[in-house]
Amino acid sequence: MIKGKISYCSRKDIMNKTLKFARQYLKMGFSVIPCHPNTKIPIISWNGFKKRYPTDQELIEWFDNNHNNNIGIVTGKLSNLAVIDFDDLNKYRPDKTPTVKTLRGYHLYYNWQDGIRNSSIVKNNETEKIDLRGEGGFV
Repeated sequence: MIKGKISYCSRKDIMNKTLKFARQYLKMGFSVIPCHPNTKIPIISWNGFKKRYPTDQELIEWFDNNHNNNIGIVTGKLSNLAVIDFDDLNKYRPDKTPTVKTLRGYHLYYNWQDGIRNSSIVKNNETEKIDLRGEGGFV
């Protein structure tokens, strides 16, 4: 039996954490954008954020207590980020590569290199898809 107090997070606490995470990603050098709740669909026209970072005021507008938006991380040169997106971790065992579990699969995070753009690879009669996000993309 687990002893101790049960603590619940309110909607406000979760949204405060979203703003906190967006600011942390920005401090790490990642350009971020807001996406509709529970989706990867951007809320804004985000082309400009491939070339510039959002301001703190923009982060507050997107991720403050009145919003439940997801955070999208812009890939490419500005964020120095390339991401491989796939579904089955058993087939791809990264060595010491930052790995993020997503709703449907996994993201492997790498430093961006000149020339890396977005692309998709389909294998095994279209049952296995691997996406690469580089310049011009986001996760």
